Amino acid sequence: MGGRVERAVSRLRDLEGDRPTAVLSRVAWTAWLALRREPPEPWLVEKARVDRAFDGRFAVDTGGVTRLGTLRIDCENRHLGVDHIASDPGELNRALDSLPPDLDRFTLVDLGSGKGRAVLIAAQRPFRRIIGVEFSRALHRVALENLDRFPSAERRCPRVELTCADAATYELPREDLVLFMYNPFGREVMRQVAASVRDSLRDAPRRLFVLYTSPVHADVWSHTGFEELKTAESFALFGPPRTAGAHLRLLRSA
Repeated sequence: MGGRVERAVSRLRDLEGDRPTAVLSRVAWTAWLALRREPPEPWLVEKARVDRAFDGRFAVDTGGVTRLGTLRIDCENRHLGVDHIASDPGELNRALDSLPPDLDRFTLVDLGSGKGRAVLIAAQRPFRRIIGVEFSRALHRVALENLDRFPSAERRCPRVELTCADAATYELPREDLVLFMYNPFGREVMRQVAASVRDSLRDAPRRLFVLYTSPVHADVWSHTGFEELKTAESFALFGPPRTAGAHLRLLRSA
């Protein structure tokens, strides 16, 4: 273990001059890997490589693993959240490819947007608007920095917004929506969110897709009545509940 610690210390010396948020993220990630009693699992090594590649390309700080227990979160659902791990760019882009082509008619809402990687990747597509919703103020602040640093030449979406709010109580915009989630919270909150989305559709019928990557609780959406449109190894795509009426199906396919 001593050799790994020495290598970690050597790597930390190389961080001098980096942005504070990037330093803290990389210090935690490096120390965690170095102090493990056994070699890191292959998926962790690959994730670290992907994080370095994405963050280095766009000069942002979206990678690493952030334990929610280490953050101060003023929200009654703080214990129901999931530790923050950024989306894999390749997997997310494959999921986004499953959406209809007229993205300029949709607003994408990312529930549990963390440091904003999914928001930045989605911004490379011509959505009408993108909204990131994150309940941790610390992660939200990092996401704001990342959005400010993301190259304007990479953006095809004209409006990108970030808000600090609880996904369980967030009121969805009454416009055509893509609701995106990357396994952001546990089953209890997922039930609240699914029921809230169903009620929102009843009050304001509109086109809506639920794009759920790493869909641990996909059955919640099926049980709430949402129509399963596509499933793949890393994501599930849902449409409005069948019980919402034929007019919703027509709107979705228009």
